[in-house]
Amino acid sequence: MDIPDTHETDTHETDHLSRGGTPADPPPFDVTAALPTGTLVLEASAGTGKTWTIAALTARYLAEGVARLDELMIVTFSRAATHELRSRVRSRL
Repeated sequence: MDIPDTHETDTHETDHLSRGGTPADPPPFDVTAALPTGTLVLEASAGTGKTWTIAALTARYLAEGVARLDELMIVTFSRAATHELRSRVRSRL
């Protein structure tokens, strides 16, 4: 009976790390992939689609019944961003 070596590292989980263990070039985020569980931090430069991505994920969580609105905590940095995000989520639902 072959027993897998439990000391092997899944390279697909660490491909984005440099030798020092810091993110070198993380893989692109796929909004159509399986929904993330737990805490998700989305960090990117201006104009890269953060609001679109957050709105799309929020709408998916709600539409697919994975979470209720009162179970989600979405943080933005301004009231204007909050209104924009709310508007985008509502338009998707």
